[in-house]
Amino acid sequence: MRRWLSLGVALALVLTALSPTAVLAAKPAPFFATGIVTGMTPGNLIVPAGNSGNWRVGEREVSGIFLPVPGAAIAGPFAFTYDGVFDLATQSGNFHGTLAAGPNKFSVNGKVEPAGYAPDGSMLVKLTGHWTGHAGIKGVGTFEGVPFLIIDPVTGHVVGMTLAVTMTGSYQP
Repeated sequence: MRRWLSLGVALALVLTALSPTAVLAAKPAPFFATGIVTGMTPGNLIVPAGNSGNWRVGEREVSGIFLPVPGAAIAGPFAFTYDGVFDLATQSGNFHGTLAAGPNKFSVNGKVEPAGYAPDGSMLVKLTGHWTGHAGIKGVGTFEGVPFLIIDPVTGHVVGMTLAVTMTGSYQP
């Protein structure tokens, strides 16, 4: 009986040693993607956030394309659906949402800060934040971009933007 138990333990150890543990121990690979915004919906909810002068924006979708540049981890169309609270005068604020690009899904948290004005007078802001890949690509990283905002002169709300965004980080291949 002891012999069978010893043989079973030895066999289990050998099979464990031969299993594809290299896959489990793989080092994270660098992640890089860059894309451009091609559209923006009006959003399902844009309402004042109390008497703060801020506005709550809900379920707004930004669409675009990740470019097939050398070294990019993903390429193709994307959709980013977000909620946020923003100051009307500066367009600064915080946002969170989900970025979908093919089979890849990312949770995104970020902020918008004023970055000045372009020579034509259009407002510039800086987008920065963090992403976590939780479907398809599994990883973490940061993103940044400086969009040219298109502001409705009557309401003061963003109605469109031109933006190049870059995501960097690491993921488990």
